[in-house]
Amino acid sequence: MVETISWRERIARKDHEDSAGVWIKNCLSDIRSCGELKFGELRAIVRLRDNGWEIKKGERYIDSVIKQDGVLYQFKYKPEINAICQRLDMYAYC
Repeated sequence: MVETISWRERIARKDHEDSAGVWIKNCLSDIRSCGELKFGELRAIVRLRDNGWEIKKGERYIDSVIKQDGVLYQFKYKPEINAICQRLDMYAYC
């Protein structure tokens, strides 16, 4: 069972790896072949790729901590990238 411990929106004071971006990067060939992405989603992915798959200083992001099977995990992601992953059910698929 997954339990959310904390969730907050922040502004980056330094560069962070985008946790949702890692999922997109790993499944990029599958995403391209399905053709389900909208123009705005493609633009968000290209921006993230051009930034080295990172959340850059000054950008808004979500910082969440979850507990799964007794283990704590911290995820930092841009809301628009996470929305793509959730819409395409990538967390369960990839």
